Amino acid sequence: MRADLARVRATAQTAELDAALADTEGEIARTGQATPTRRERLRELLGDSQALLGVLASAATLAGLVGL
Repeated sequence: MRADLARVRATAQTAELDAALADTEGEIARTGQATPTRRERLRELLGDSQALLGVLASAATLAGLVGL
C-alpha cells in the first residue's frame, strides 16, 4: 500500500497514512505482529481516507488484514 501511496498526490493525509504504515511495517518486522493500538490507528486512518482508498488497489487487502 505504501508503494501505491507514492503514486498519488501527496497531502497531509497521505503523509500521515504512510507514516502509520511504515511504523506498523517496522513493528511487524521486529515482533511478528502489530499491537491492537497500532491496528486501531490504521483502521481510523483508513476509514478517514475512503476517497483515497478507492484509488489504491492494495487497500482492500490491507483493510482485511487489519480487520476493517
